[in-house]
Amino acid sequence: MLRYFNGLMAMVICGVLAAAYGYQIIFQHQPCPLCWLQRSAMIAIALSALMNLYFGCKPAHYGLCIFSALSGMAVSLRHISLHICPTFGSFGSPVFGLSLYVWAFLIYAAVLLATASFLMLQDVHKPLEPTFGVWEKMISAIVALAIFGNVLSIGIQCGFSACK
Repeated sequence: MLRYFNGLMAMVICGVLAAAYGYQIIFQHQPCPLCWLQRSAMIAIALSALMNLYFGCKPAHYGLCIFSALSGMAVSLRHISLHICPTFGSFGSPVFGLSLYVWAFLIYAAVLLATASFLMLQDVHKPLEPTFGVWEKMISAIVALAIFGNVLSIGIQCGFSACK
């Protein structure tokens, strides 16, 4: 059961990234460097969940997930603080009344809660064995596609120079 929760978490994060890519393409809003950092933290969360699938559920993998979520929360909080002044306004169109960087903060908080729950559900005396079934291969392909999309998007926007 825990294996499916980890797979589901990786797929949900990839869905969030796909929605961000769609938002970027449809509304022609180029992400800022803070957005790239938030996306990178989400990719690290998906990879840590994938590590639990491939190598078995281990506290170190959950630690990477927690560290990535906290890093993403810090970047999101910085992004929120830049736009909190009423005269400054927000970046992009709101989605269900909230900006994308606020949604990112809420997603990272949900990941922290989910990871804490996974740690409590894990039986340390009976660790999950690593598997390489169809489920794991499908999730790996989705995560690889999300990583490829991120790298491609950065390459299109920035090229070989620093993003502005």
